[in-house]
Amino acid sequence: MKNSILPTIVLLAGLFSGGCSVKPQPIPYGQVGCAYCQMTVVKPQFASELVSSTGKIYYFDAIECMVHFIEDHPETSWRFQLVGDYFDPGKELNAEDASYLISQAIPSPMGANLSATSDASLWQSVTRDQTGSLYTWEELKKELAQ
Repeated sequence: MKNSILPTIVLLAGLFSGGCSVKPQPIPYGQVGCAYCQMTVVKPQFASELVSSTGKIYYFDAIECMVHFIEDHPETSWRFQLVGDYFDPGKELNAEDASYLISQAIPSPMGANLSATSDASLWQSVTRDQTGSLYTWEELKKELAQ
């Protein structure tokens, strides 16, 4: 009898542990408010998402809102920090791996003129006729903290 219970316990443990995984969820555009400014999240090319280490998910209508939210919650450990790809709307990028542009050529929802992409060379076409500044994730956080 003990031998028949063990496989059941192992199976149930596997099912319960798989159901508790912490992962990002698709952003429900037009249905959720920004966790920072409460504006409705509608533009995939500017949206962002945070997932805490406990699995709590926060959505943002602009990358700058996410950066300020992180500043306001220094005690929180973030499992995922994701930003929308300007050139591939709907695709989310790891915030640490993205390249950021602040340029008046691309107005963002909250006015920071901030966008992200996975390929920094794509910004050349945007900044050819107008000025802009490129940032890494760490540089961007410092810039927006000023």
